[in-house]
Amino acid sequence: MTKNKLFLLGLITLIGFPVLGYPILYFFSGQSFIQLFHSQYSIITQMVVGSTAGALFGYLAWRLMNLSFIQAELSKHLQMFNSTELTTPLILFISFCAGFGEEVFFRGIVQPFLGVIITAVLFVAIHGYLNPKKWQISIYGIYMTIAIVIIGYLSIYVGLVSAISAHTLIDVVLLLYTRNEINNRSINQLKEDVTIFNIEE
Repeated sequence: MTKNKLFLLGLITLIGFPVLGYPILYFFSGQSFIQLFHSQYSIITQMVVGSTAGALFGYLAWRLMNLSFIQAELSKHLQMFNSTELTTPLILFISFCAGFGEEVFFRGIVQPFLGVIITAVLFVAIHGYLNPKKWQISIYGIYMTIAIVIIGYLSIYVGLVSAISAHTLIDVVLLLYTRNEINNRSINQLKEDVTIFNIEE
């Protein structure tokens, strides 16, 4: 996937999900868009709580993805980004787009109607992580469902900004680890190529 495609996908997520949810908000909720962000806690407090939770969830997700029986799925995940230069600004941008757009829609708009658990299961299933035919990735999906349930409660008791921050940090951590893994694999491949070249000489 190219940088331009990732950038465009980020913009679509950032704008598309809130636009998709706005009619639901307008006709069925009685809330304004701004009211979604009302909280008894300051934005800074929400960001600190959410970012801490997200960094922890992201780290544990990466550790889980590196277990031997999930390595095959990890390889498929990495192939999506093999041709992409995952710069830090790009990682931050697409992570924020996903965090803001998806959390506004799922936690801010859908969750009050479907509840925390159903919304979390729906969210993870849409991302393809709950697949009965692939038990390995479903284990990862169950973990992510638990994490998203906690984020759902964060949005209720701390505020929507905390959920956005948590989601954003999960993606940042996973994409940073993904970039490092791709770089390590490239270096190892280069070393193998040099070794083979030397042997052939």
